[in-house]
Amino acid sequence: MRDVTNGNVLVWGFQPHNAQVQSLAVVNRQGAVQVLGIVDGLYLSLPSGKTRWEPGKDARIALFVRDPAALTQNLSAIRAWAAASVLGFNQDCPGKDQARCQTALKQPLPIQAYNLNCRTANGKIINQHCAVPLPQVPGNVSPGLFWQ
Repeated sequence: MRDVTNGNVLVWGFQPHNAQVQSLAVVNRQGAVQVLGIVDGLYLSLPSGKTRWEPGKDARIALFVRDPAALTQNLSAIRAWAAASVLGFNQDCPGKDQARCQTALKQPLPIQAYNLNCRTANGKIINQHCAVPLPQVPGNVSPGLFWQ
């Protein structure tokens, strides 16, 4: 669990014995869930000698929101969390791991967002009709915030 720059808290976990399957939630100060996410294929994907990360064909981050404005408020922290996950967490940035952190932050991430209030005729949520475009946000949150 980690406070992010806007006062919200990002909480994450993983499937026991399989850190590749992760979940995350961003909760505001009142305890209301802002974003839910499922993550697959990111954890410790950039070994220490590598500088370029390429997501596997099945890697993904699926974010679910009731209010798309929550993405604008929280996407910087989610991207930094994902960069920390790619690095295996516990990075000293700024500090001795700063170059690795900056490299990870610049990598494209397989993020898709979906509006939970969207319903199609057959009741499905995850489809192109419910996809929410990702807002442009500053990369002002450090992967060094996220330790486990």
